[in-house]
Amino acid sequence: MVTLLEKIRAEKSPFFVIINLVSDYKKAPKVWQFHFLPLFDKQNGYIGTFFHAHEFLFLSPLEYVDGMQPYAVTTEKPNKLFTAKEWEVLFLALHRLNSKEIARRLNIGTRTTDNHLNIIYEKSGVHSACQLRAFGKSKGFERYIPTSFAPINKRSIFKFNPA
Repeated sequence: MVTLLEKIRAEKSPFFVIINLVSDYKKAPKVWQFHFLPLFDKQNGYIGTFFHAHEFLFLSPLEYVDGMQPYAVTTEKPNKLFTAKEWEVLFLALHRLNSKEIARRLNIGTRTTDNHLNIIYEKSGVHSACQLRAFGKSKGFERYIPTSFAPINKRSIFKFNPA
């Protein structure tokens, strides 16, 4: 935390971090967003830092157009229907990536990706990417981010500086 505050003081610009915090060992960790705003006196001397935290809310542009409200995301798997690799493939498929793009992101072959997709389709009882997206939305899968894509597990930090 000291390094973080020193960075705020040196850069003199606001920024925010996204972090996965465990609040109760019986519950899944929640993804939080912390906003940091450096405070300065009239002579531009650093006084301190104001910060505010809230659950990280997500909303894609398409969801905004569809009139949805922002929702909290989670790194806890919604169920045990799929393997860890299938969840990764499903996550990317739900975000409209094709087999080649999924294979490239996961560093696997396109045949392997297609095999994973076929298994996912079978487990989901769907026959197309459109049906898969509808199935995922009905189950709330859009709220899940695999920790392998958002390295926010074990309290590591994403830093975003809007300046």
